[in-house]
Amino acid sequence: LIAQIQQMGGRLGYDAFVTQSKLSRADIPAQTIRCPTLVIASMNDKLRAQEEAEELTRAITGASLQYLNDSGHMIPLEQPQELSTLLIDWLKSEKII
Repeated sequence: LIAQIQQMGGRLGYDAFVTQSKLSRADIPAQTIRCPTLVIASMNDKLRAQEEAEELTRAITGASLQYLNDSGHMIPLEQPQELSTLLIDWLKSEKII
């Protein structure tokens, strides 16, 4: 996993890393989001606390929260099949697909 992340960083380059690191969502209040929203978090994420996911879910009207087990912060790399299944099931339940 570490090698994959390092390779991605190499492909994206330093400037992309700096840009991503400086991103701020402070000017986008979660309360203004008005579309179906699914917050996905990992029970074992060492970079983001479960409380952050719960706070975000509460701030977005009608948002849902789902946790994935056996994953850290990089859910798409660590649990790609589980993540895609979760997303497809949610999209179907919301009648988006």
